[in-house]
Amino acid sequence: MDKSFGLTCLGGIRINNKYMALLEISPPVYADHRADHQSDRIDLLEQFREAIPFLQEIPDIICFKLDTSEFFLPDQAISQARRELENLLTCHVMTYNKEVFNLKIPVCEHLCANLESANLSRSQLEILNAYEHRFRRLSQVSFVAYAKPLKIIDPKESLIYKLYSERGLLGR
Repeated sequence: MDKSFGLTCLGGIRINNKYMALLEISPPVYADHRADHQSDRIDLLEQFREAIPFLQEIPDIICFKLDTSEFFLPDQAISQARRELENLLTCHVMTYNKEVFNLKIPVCEHLCANLESANLSRSQLEILNAYEHRFRRLSQVSFVAYAKPLKIIDPKESLIYKLYSERGLLGR
């Protein structure tokens, strides 16, 4: 049986002057693959928790429900840049794949629906953009800043919940 995922581009969206592709990801539908898929998902989340330590602060009940399709597993250079950004911006920084913005998953599976974002000044945004620019030809990484200390929020209070609501995507 094929365990591959289907990927369909649904269009795009511009958020904070960045273009994000809207992708539909179709997981394997065979029942005997569901356990393998869940196990693979947990293994991948553990890799992200090891590479991005602040994810360890998220309660397991939330963390292990997160969808990783938008995440970018950093290599050594990007890990170093991410740590530098955390120090410069005094916030937590997550690495995302700048080509993926998945609106096919439930709102609560988005990291940004569960964590309060950082409130960055203009100069901090310039630093963040400079780091993204540095990697633009080497990778598809995007950096997103979250509040430090980490603050768990109700997904219904998140900006992505509002986006889902405006697009009629809630309750799917």
